[in-house]
Amino acid sequence: MGGTVSSTEPDPPPRHENPILPQATIRVRKPPLSKEPDYSRMCPKCSSILKPAVVPAGHNISLLQCPLCYTTPLCKHCLYPCPDGTCTNQSCQVVSLLLTCDRVTDYESSVYGCALFRACPKCHTLMMHESGCNWVTCPQCRYSFCFICLRGTQEFNYHSSRTCSAQKAPRQRFQT
Repeated sequence: MGGTVSSTEPDPPPRHENPILPQATIRVRKPPLSKEPDYSRMCPKCSSILKPAVVPAGHNISLLQCPLCYTTPLCKHCLYPCPDGTCTNQSCQVVSLLLTCDRVTDYESSVYGCALFRACPKCHTLMMHESGCNWVTCPQCRYSFCFICLRGTQEFNYHSSRTCSAQKAPRQRFQT
């Protein structure tokens, strides 16, 4: 006699197996980047928000001035003093880029959160971090430094780690 087995227990729910899930790996995510202040509009002395400078008619209107410390009018691009109303910084365009460029947003990057561009601390050659560790060598002067803190390799044992425990260097400004 062939028969069927009857049960008062309901059938278990069907198993839905995800073929991808067992292969998934858990990645520790770095916190999202917080909104960065607009360094191109902050007073270099007191960090107040700069306002358009009051200039005589017919003069350069691309100057900013701090409402708190009343510095000499500053170039709106590189934030260097312009006592005569004209920027004389030969690196004005480079500094403007350094102050306004995006940050590295790739979680996997060793320089996550840093400015996308840095200038060599020795010769001011503009560099962009593309991949690899945080240690870079300037193609112009061969100076080796950390892209995060901008310290040279002579200042500490740079082979000891792929990461930098020093504080991230601020946006760069210089005058040539």
